[in-house]
Amino acid sequence: MNKNVCVLPFINLSTRPTGAFKICSEGCHEHMPELPNLNNVSINEFWNHSNLKKFRKDMLDNKTQPYCDICNHIEKNNGTSKRNSANRRFLKKYQHIIDYAKENNGEVPTSPVQWEIRLSSKCNLACLMCHPQNSNVIESQYMKNFDSLSQSDKDLVTNARKLSRKSDTSFIDQIWNHIENIDQIELHGGEPFYDEECLLLLEKIIEKLPNNNIKLLVHTNMSFMNDRIISILNGFKEVNFQISIDGLGKENEFIRWPSQWKVIEENLKIVDTRLTTTDNLVCVTVTPYNCLTLDRLLSWVLENYPNFSMHWFPAIAPKRSNLSLVPLADRQLQVEKLKKLKPICSKDISKNLDMIIKYLLKDDLNDQQLINEFVEYAMLMDKIRKQNTLKMFPHLKSIFDRYKR
Repeated sequence: MNKNVCVLPFINLSTRPTGAFKICSEGCHEHMPELPNLNNVSINEFWNHSNLKKFRKDMLDNKTQPYCDICNHIEKNNGTSKRNSANRRFLKKYQHIIDYAKENNGEVPTSPVQWEIRLSSKCNLACLMCHPQNSNVIESQYMKNFDSLSQSDKDLVTNARKLSRKSDTSFIDQIWNHIENIDQIELHGGEPFYDEECLLLLEKIIEKLPNNNIKLLVHTNMSFMNDRIISILNGFKEVNFQISIDGLGKENEFIRWPSQWKVIEENLKIVDTRLTTTDNLVCVTVTPYNCLTLDRLLSWVLENYPNFSMHWFPAIAPKRSNLSLVPLADRQLQVEKLKKLKPICSKDISKNLDMIIKYLLKDDLNDQQLINEFVEYAMLMDKIRKQNTLKMFPHLKSIFDRYKR
């Protein structure tokens, strides 16, 4: 298998609230092939559209896809990309679909077996490294302070308003024509459990297929958990919880504003004790804010949730979130703390830890434009949210000191 092949374009349907399609959630969407809106065509017609077949064929011919630049970047830096993870988990099972596509100019013989669904950008949080297209709270903050934004953030929110507006979500009704062929549903947001439409969809699946074999993968900030949600989750064959936490206590509340750590702790206990088919993964997005305190969160998870796994994702976009803005000497001290914890980590956690350590040891990044963008964004968010970045993360003074108007 050549290095450019990813199983996802052959098996996974990734939707947006408007009925737009993406190859996957990690892609560089400005390089998306031109495809019809899912509200205007059937899934069967769409799934073997000429432009999508060409994308698959180019991939099989080992042509580098600009759409996949994020995975290319992560792999070049010895990290584990979404492509790596997907191929490790699904390639063997669905190799026959790829083999068919090789012989048929990128055409696949089945409808999508995985659905990656975003029904809206409804979210209760405005995380510092997130985007307005994934949180209506961020979108609202950006629009209220539009004139104070950098040009790149102005472009982000302008594009987000096009992608997140729901003019017609009838495309999702097509799921019922293919439901028995679906192996996995992956829920993105916003925050899936904050979206009533998402909960209703899951309840309807359970009602129509009470003995379904669908695996549910949920990306959640862990702010919501109740009897209704527990009942829904226990109605699926298996649930994979990818829990977004970026720090302990006040640090997480600051980065994932305005989350409440007490609520997250309570909900983690519920998931740990009341879900029957759960695989839990704590996912940490590593940025300049938290790159020197990763050991604290790791120690806490190991002590309180020894059955949970952990993964660390270096922030790629926006570029101002690059953790290499923090001096390398400081990051080296953090690496030593993480290495001391490796002997008590599981094999999977230890492997994932090795990957983020490589990122932590990358050279300093002294791009003046990115330094300015980081500081100006931090100051703007402090003003909007009535926070104090340097009080919470004093190590960031090294970046602020390099700021030049």
